[in-house]
Amino acid sequence: MLESVEAAAANRPGRPDRPIFWVAICLLAFGAVMVFSASAHMAAENYRVPFFFFLKQFLFFCLGFAILLGGSHIPYQFWHRTYRLWLIVGVALLLVVLFMPSVRGAKRWLFVGPLSLQASEGFRFGMILFLAATWAKHFRSDFAFKKNLLPQVILLGTGCVLTMLQPDLGAVILLASTFFALMFLAGLPLRHLFFLTAPAVVLGCILVLGFGYKHDRLENFTTGVVDPFAAGYQVKQGAIYMGSGGIAGRGLGGGLAKFLYVPDAHTDFILAAVGEELGLLATLAIISAYLLICVRGLRIASRAPDRFSALLVAGLVLTLGLQAAINICVVLALIPPTGLPLPLLSYGGSSVLFTTLALAVILNVSRHAKT
Repeated sequence: MLESVEAAAANRPGRPDRPIFWVAICLLAFGAVMVFSASAHMAAENYRVPFFFFLKQFLFFCLGFAILLGGSHIPYQFWHRTYRLWLIVGVALLLVVLFMPSVRGAKRWLFVGPLSLQASEGFRFGMILFLAATWAKHFRSDFAFKKNLLPQVILLGTGCVLTMLQPDLGAVILLASTFFALMFLAGLPLRHLFFLTAPAVVLGCILVLGFGYKHDRLENFTTGVVDPFAAGYQVKQGAIYMGSGGIAGRGLGGGLAKFLYVPDAHTDFILAAVGEELGLLATLAIISAYLLICVRGLRIASRAPDRFSALLVAGLVLTLGLQAAINICVVLALIPPTGLPLPLLSYGGSSVLFTTLALAVILNVSRHAKT
């Protein structure tokens, strides 16, 4: 009798990873505050309601909190049973979005009432589920290229082509980077990784040079490296206001970037608003928060109860960390603009919802992690 009780206790899920949960909540709440600070002037000018973007972001905060709290109780085995369904949904979203109205010359968003969902976010989540489920079945010793990698490469290529039709090169870069990083962590033979990397780089260069607006962004960025005064307006302004805050910043609400000096200050360039108003200390705190999520997430992956959950957590952590790193590098003028938001902080429903869903999955796996 005692042995059965002890066995049941050993199999009972533990508590989710508290640091990841609370850091995510803090980032969500802080993001809502910064969205208001960075968008109030523009909202008043365009919609005559200073709280226009804040109220929508607060709705995303509530939905994200619900997903984070409720999703962490969904057994991770559910995602293994339904990974094909999520993959189909992801591909369907990429197809449907091509028939949506164009916004700023791109068709990236699905409009559902007051919400707008970015199709590439759903596909990336489905792709990670598919990769984790299929690669979990095979190890390096029994790996075959045609059977265990070719279908995944075809999936990646299909997703990248459909995403470029929107067009959205930033999402393509994130998709491909996540794919190759997870391929390495899955232990697939390095010769296949090297074999696929070269054509991927060549194809990426063709995409950049072949799409006019991306070529212009790259040209503006490289020109700005030599002559800062010739840099693209958004990159130059973002770097200026990012550094103008000094150590402690001008004070919350006291920044100037919101007065349309930095385009998209509440979305892709929200870190510039943070740097200006709250300074270097707040910027470093945000970067540290993402590092904490990534480090603890990879630690959970290393202690996951099975190979599927390990690869799933690793893939979700990688895509979150890569997206944050790319956005931060853009704001610091280290790479050209990509259009990727800063997870949990930037204004936008799809980014918040899919990021919190990814964190919910990670938290559930942490409940079953080996001690």
